[in-house]
Amino acid sequence: MAFRGAGPISDSGRPIYVSQSWGGFLQQSGFQTGQLLNRRSVYGRLQYYYRLLDVPLFEGLYAGVAGEIGSYGQPVIEGNPQGTIYSGAAYLAFDSPIGPMYLGYGLAKGGSQALYFFLGRP
Repeated sequence: MAFRGAGPISDSGRPIYVSQSWGGFLQQSGFQTGQLLNRRSVYGRLQYYYRLLDVPLFEGLYAGVAGEIGSYGQPVIEGNPQGTIYSGAAYLAFDSPIGPMYLGYGLAKGGSQALYFFLGRP
């Protein structure tokens, strides 16, 4: 489970360089990394993974799924989505000698989708 929020406390405008980008693997997985750039955001994720195999050198192979929901305010870039966004991810992961590796697929309501190969912790 994960939660995250960002945005100004007051209603006064803030410069674009203070805005937080969002999107990517296990961060509204149906969108590309950094695709969402809004003035306010609230995000939550429920995630489950299961160990499929014990592999001696790699310590294990896992399959996982995640359900994500986010609420995004006024977009900084015209055309970016705003409002409530639902997305999800399905992935395979394994522990390698150089760190965890993930191969995943993300889908967001509205048809936005992305494929991921990720090395390290997301």
